[in-house]
Amino acid sequence: MARSRTDDLDVWPAFTDTMLAFVLVLVLMMSYQVARSIELSTDEQPPGVIHREHDQRRVRSLIQKFEKQGYNIDLSTNGVNQNLRFGSDVTFKMGDAVLSDQGGALLDSLAQGITGQGQEAQIRMLTEIQVAGHTDNVPINNQKFQSNWELSTARARRVVESLIASGVDPTDVTMSATGYGQYTPRDSNRTERGRTQNRRIEMRLIYTNELPQHRK
Repeated sequence: MARSRTDDLDVWPAFTDTMLAFVLVLVLMMSYQVARSIELSTDEQPPGVIHREHDQRRVRSLIQKFEKQGYNIDLSTNGVNQNLRFGSDVTFKMGDAVLSDQGGALLDSLAQGITGQGQEAQIRMLTEIQVAGHTDNVPINNQKFQSNWELSTARARRVVESLIASGVDPTDVTMSATGYGQYTPRDSNRTERGRTQNRRIEMRLIYTNELPQHRK
């Protein structure tokens, strides 16, 4: 029996080419969708968020500069908040609310970074600074203060006063000072290492995602 011409046709090369073309189209479509989603996510990010993240990066760079100068500062960022923590043994004279030379220099540089003195611009999205003072549980032996609670409050207040004196406007950035004494320790007060950890100043920088009207 004679073979038909269709028996001699090899359809596999054509089928393979068609499948490859189909796969290529799918890959191109997926690549386009990924690129488009990235573009949309960037375009949809509010300008206020971009400005806030820029300000927070500037503060982070400033803290890194302080660390290179020998300051031990912990910095963490949580959304619109940045939390700073540094030992009061460095910033204050022992058992007193008088700033040390190092502490004064640190707060002055921080204030200059916030206000933009000597830099390209002020940190515009910062709206509030909360300062908290903490001590260990060693009874205070100082005629100026009756308790560690009073000492911690005086130190927090002194930090705020120093920032204001260095240029931070309290009508532009809300500021508060709170003392917690020995009642919120980070570590055990049974060891010297723990007591050192507990003697500290904590500062919370609170930002906004909406540029304040008076700064526009």
